Amino acid sequence: MSFKKELQQWCADSLHDVLGFTDVALSSYLAHVALKAKTPDDILQVLKESQTDITQSLVDFSRQIFQRARRNKPTESTRTNADWIKAATKYEMLGDDQIGEKKMSRKEEKRQQKAEKKEERIRKRRYRGPSSSEDEDSGGVDRIRLKAEERRYRRVQQKEEEEVDERDQDIKERDDFVKRLKERDQLKTKQIHTEHEAEKESDENRVKMEERLARGETVVDEKSGEAINIEKLREHSRRAYLKKREERELKLLQRSLQDEDELFRGARLTATEQKQLAIKKQILSMARERIEKEDLNDGFYRLPDELNLKQAKADQDKALLTSRYLEPSKEKSEQELWEESQTAKAAALSHAKRKTNMTDKQEYELVFEDQIDFVMQETKKGYDRRKKKVDSIEETDVSKPEGPQFLAEHEKILAGRKRLPVYPYREEFLAAVKAHQVLILVGETGSGKTTQIPQYLHEIGYSELGKIGCTQPRRVAAMSVAARVAQEMDVKLGHEVGYSIRFEDCTSPQTKILYLTDGKLLREILNEPDLASYSCMVVDEAHERTLHTDILFGLLKDIVRFRKDLKLIVSSATLDAEKFSKYFDGASIFMIPGRMFPVDM
Repeated sequence: MSFKKELQQWCADSLHDVLGFTDVALSSYLAHVALKAKTPDDILQVLKESQTDITQSLVDFSRQIFQRARRNKPTESTRTNADWIKAATKYEMLGDDQIGEKKMSRKEEKRQQKAEKKEERIRKRRYRGPSSSEDEDSGGVDRIRLKAEERRYRRVQQKEEEEVDERDQDIKERDDFVKRLKERDQLKTKQIHTEHEAEKESDENRVKMEERLARGETVVDEKSGEAINIEKLREHSRRAYLKKREERELKLLQRSLQDEDELFRGARLTATEQKQLAIKKQILSMARERIEKEDLNDGFYRLPDELNLKQAKADQDKALLTSRYLEPSKEKSEQELWEESQTAKAAALSHAKRKTNMTDKQEYELVFEDQIDFVMQETKKGYDRRKKKVDSIEETDVSKPEGPQFLAEHEKILAGRKRLPVYPYREEFLAAVKAHQVLILVGETGSGKTTQIPQYLHEIGYSELGKIGCTQPRRVAAMSVAARVAQEMDVKLGHEVGYSIRFEDCTSPQTKILYLTDGKLLREILNEPDLASYSCMVVDEAHERTLHTDILFGLLKDIVRFRKDLKLIVSSATLDAEKFSKYFDGASIFMIPGRMFPVDM
């Protein structure tokens, strides 16, 4: 056991006798203090700082531990030979030339020794003279090696000088660049400051002019020398406002075009969307051209772009007339349709009268010298219904009201609905929908699934519980089918029947039947996860199996499990409906046969 540990053990035992308790940390600390202390009062001071009551026993304890530490403290005379050897390795002998110099590191010493040896070797080779033929040969080899080393040294030195020059050049360019940036920032700051000051000064002058005009004083413009009134000031302020508004609107238009380019790059746009995008780009380009021309204040007059000297005056006028804006075609009202029909009837009537007048004149047949006899087999007698059509036109009264004609057209549409293959199975289909929550509907193309099924559900009252939705894989199909169903129901598109596609929503709060794309229904599920506003959902063209349709199947399967009042109809044009039935937990399959056509073999 070492002396320090023995002192700590004695201190712990003595503390237990003096204070009635002991502590390893306290005994270790007091032993360390005793070894460093010069008098017993130093130990006693440490005990006082620990807020311990000083008694005679503590004074005796401090004296005893100090004497024990002084008596057994190791000195130089008690060192062993191993201690002396260990201490001697820390020192080195210094030469006469090294006295007073800074001690070098071991690596620097080795590097310096190598350099000295190399210089000594080169000096010996350079000044050593040949004493014999062998010495001459070896001297020639040494000279060649020496020259090679000198060339290598020059190359290294030249490379280092080039690197230094390149580094200095980079630093210089960097400093110049920083200087230019600072000058440009200062110039911009000055320009902005001057612009702000000029704008502020003009505002103050305008306010002063308004105050003077309000007091009834006459104000004269310093530049033009004309009298200024309130109307001119208002006109000036309106021009300034319109200029700022034009700049702001152009920035907004440019940003909107950039956003559309980034968001819808590669997407298929409708004709209306493409036309709107082209109009926006044309407006932006025309505004930029006008601004560029206004900025050219060089004092020269320039002809407008429309006036081209190479073209004739008539061609220029024609180009200007054809390039004007044309009003887009809109859906015609019933009054306009009736007027067009009456105009057509009057034109046909006048044409028929002119033709009857021409028959009274003498007509001659053309006579050909060479007649060709054609041989024809299996001919059928032709017919001419033009006279009947003219007679019917003459019999019609132009002054008849418009109601019966349009009722007849609607009745034709209703008759066409009854001729569809799906009509005979109407009652059976509605009974199947009532009995099953999920139904797989299989019918050939043209049987009337897309247009008639939502109408049947609407007619028996499902639309009173919520909207009837029908998904389509394409936007054009959703728009055209919605227009056809609105025509069959004799309602306006967008009211009871509507459609919803990307960038276009033709619906209203009164919409009962809604045709929408698969992606649009996915977007509605994000906003309304349980489809609470729908009572029936028809997934049409399920056999196409698009990505959106497959995702819809998974979502709708979860929705119908906790919404027992939601009716789901999966419509397909193929006979492979077993997969859909298995996926929807064995849903029933309803078959609708297609239309038969006579074929001659």
